[in-house]
Amino acid sequence: MLSEDQSRVARGLYPEPHRVLGCHALEEGVGFAVRVGVGGLFGVFGWLYSSRLGWVRIYATNTGDWLLVRTREGRPLILSPADPEGVQRELGG
Repeated sequence: MLSEDQSRVARGLYPEPHRVLGCHALEEGVGFAVRVGVGGLFGVFGWLYSSRLGWVRIYATNTGDWLLVRTREGRPLILSPADPEGVQRELGG
C-alpha cells in the first residue's frame, strides 16, 4: 500500500512503514550489486548492496521498471510496482 507521506511494504507478517520523500525511475541501473535476501523465479526481496547506491531495501517482482524511493529514514527502497508511472505520480516523483 502506498500513500503520499508513507508507504507500507506489506511483506510477510510485519509490514514496515516508510515515510516517502520522493521517487524516480531507476533507468541507469544499480552498478555492481550483491543481494542479501531471497531471490528466485517470482521475485527478489531483502537487502541489496550496490556500488552506485550503497545499501538499499529491495522488493521486486521483475527486473525492469524499478523505482528508487527515497525515505525519511535514510535508507532508499527499490520497488517494481505493476504501474510504475502511477506510483511515481502518486508519490511525487
